[in-house]
Order: sequence, then structure tokens, then C-alpha cells
Amino acid sequence: MASLCSEEYKDQDFIVIPNAKIEGRHSEASRQVDVLIDYRFNHDKERRIIVDAKRYNRPLNVKDIESFHGMMEDCSASTGILVCPKGYTNAAKKRARNYIRLK
Repeated sequence: MASLCSEEYKDQDFIVIPNAKIEGRHSEASRQVDVLIDYRFNHDKERRIIVDAKRYNRPLNVKDIESFHGMMEDCSASTGILVCPKGYTNAAKKRARNYIRLK
């Protein structure tokens, strides 16, 4: 996953960190993300992206999307990328459309 993200962001001012630990802004707990894509040159969290992969045996639903959105907020991420080989329910796609990229 991290190597795919590295390819996409290699020519930009971002650093790609696999299996990153981030202190939650609200929870103050250590949060693990599969891939963190962060701006290199300062703490510009307006450009922070987190990536999470789910290997569920079902499509992700609205609750899964909302849970990931909560993690984005806690990690100060402006964008999220959620990957699931089984896909997403129609309701999940609608819920994610403004702030989460589904792959």
C-alpha cells in the first residue's frame, strides 16, 4: 500500500510513512494508520492524508465510513483514502463522497 502511495506522491512535497502512529487530537491516544501522507516542510495538517485498507469479507457500509471519518478528524487529516477489495454499499459511497476517496 505504501509503495503505491509513494508512486502517486513522489514528485510532490509529501512524505509517505507506512504503519504510522499519530497522537489523536481529540482522543489523545496513539492512532495507527496504514499509510500517512504528510507535507514535508512544516506541520501543515491541512494537507495531511491518511490511508486505511480493510480486508473484510463484505462491502463497507455507512458505519465503516463514519468510523473512518472520525479517525480522520482525530488524526487531523483533511483527506482520507479507504481501500476495500469487496467494495462499498451505495449508502457508504454517498456518505463518503465529500471527504473520503474510495478505492
